[in-house]
Amino acid sequence: MIEYIDIVDDQGKPTGEVISKDEAHRLGKWHLTAHVWIYNSKGEILFQKRALVKSTFPGLWDISVAGHISTGESAEVGAYREILEEIGLDIDVKDLEKVFVFKESHYHEKMDWYNNEFHHVYLYKFDGSVDGLKLQVEEVEAVRFLSLQGFKDELSDSEMSKMFISNPEYYDKIIKEISLKID
Repeated sequence: MIEYIDIVDDQGKPTGEVISKDEAHRLGKWHLTAHVWIYNSKGEILFQKRALVKSTFPGLWDISVAGHISTGESAEVGAYREILEEIGLDIDVKDLEKVFVFKESHYHEKMDWYNNEFHHVYLYKFDGSVDGLKLQVEEVEAVRFLSLQGFKDELSDSEMSKMFISNPEYYDKIIKEISLKID
C-alpha cells in the first residue's frame, strides 16, 4: 500500500504538495513524522528494536514508536496511529505531551535517498508491562524498558552505542526532557 504524505518547506510550513513517502525520500522533500518516547514511573524508557526486515537500520534499538504523518493527519493523530499499529497500545490522545519539534536531514547512502524530516516529539507515560503489547512484526522485533541511566551508559559505550540509531544531538534533547519527568 502506498503511503501519501504532506510536503513542507525547509521551515516546516505546508506547501500543499502531496506525494508518496517513497517519492519524498527519493527527491529529498521535507515532511513530518511523529516520535513518541514512552516512559514509566520507575524512570525507564521503552525502546523498540527495529524488525530485521526493515530497509533502514534493521535490528537497531530505536524510539518507542515513530512514523510518518499521513496526508491530512495532525501530528497527534499520527502519533496515536503509530502507537496503535506498532505496539498495539490504545491510548487517549490527550495524554500525549508534545515536547519539541526536531529538524533532521541526512542522506541514506545504502538506500540512495534523503531523510528530510521535522520530528514532532511526544512523551507518554505508561506503567504497564511490555508483555501486554502487541508488536507489529513488520516494524518491531522486540521492545524493552531501559533505565534513563542505562540509556546514557549504553550511548557512552563505544560498542553498545552501535546498537542504537545514531543521533547524539536528538538524544541529548530527549534525555533532558525525560529527566524532567522522572526525577
